[in-house]
Amino acid sequence: MMYTITPLMMGWKEYELSEAIYRRHFGVLQKNCFVAYLLRSGSECILVDSGPPRHEEAIKRPIFPTLNDYVRLDDALAKEGVKPEQISKVILSHLHWDHCWNLDLFPQAKVYVQKKEINYAVAPVEGSQDVRMYGALPECGTPGWFEGWSQMVRVDGDVEIMPGINVILTPGHSPGSQCVLVDTKEGKYLLPGDFIPKFENFRDGVPNGIIGNMYDWFASYHRIKNLTPNCLPAHDMGILDRKVYG
Repeated sequence: MMYTITPLMMGWKEYELSEAIYRRHFGVLQKNCFVAYLLRSGSECILVDSGPPRHEEAIKRPIFPTLNDYVRLDDALAKEGVKPEQISKVILSHLHWDHCWNLDLFPQAKVYVQKKEINYAVAPVEGSQDVRMYGALPECGTPGWFEGWSQMVRVDGDVEIMPGINVILTPGHSPGSQCVLVDTKEGKYLLPGDFIPKFENFRDGVPNGIIGNMYDWFASYHRIKNLTPNCLPAHDMGILDRKVYG
């Protein structure tokens, strides 16, 4: 099956670029977009990632940032003529706070997550920044990813989700992060989540500035770097230069 890929813009926030690109661009501020990706083939509608907490949740819990030009995920889908109940599958690149909230919108969908990622999200290293990233602090409330607990399909390694969509286990940014490889009429596209937050990471082979394991990152990068030249990073505003890919 061939799919089209539509970035669903949910807002942006300015961060130091070194947070995305390891040991580069210290002191340089740049906009980071927050998106989910809509995959479509005929009547089939699939999401890759489900975005950050809703604006009203972020206001109540200051540990999460409020986004500029915020758009709710269901409103972003509506702009594409898609209702939440049409989403049959949600593939989560990983379970950090900005990629896996809003699952309550899709109670009918299967949610695909790597087994290693679930195991770590339940008990991240105490005292580390991972506790906040996974929404495991008391002030975070219930972690957003837990909304999809009963729907989760635990993936173990590289798996074909369905014809034309494969996930590839790529630890490094997080223990169980996964990239999604999608067949389109333009060739294969890689949706890497935060494993590749910016085009520069992919082009130059430079890790995310938020790194979990350097050895894992480089091993994973060498697995995916030659799969396709078409990569849509998680937080690069350049992905919004086109409305639809594929």
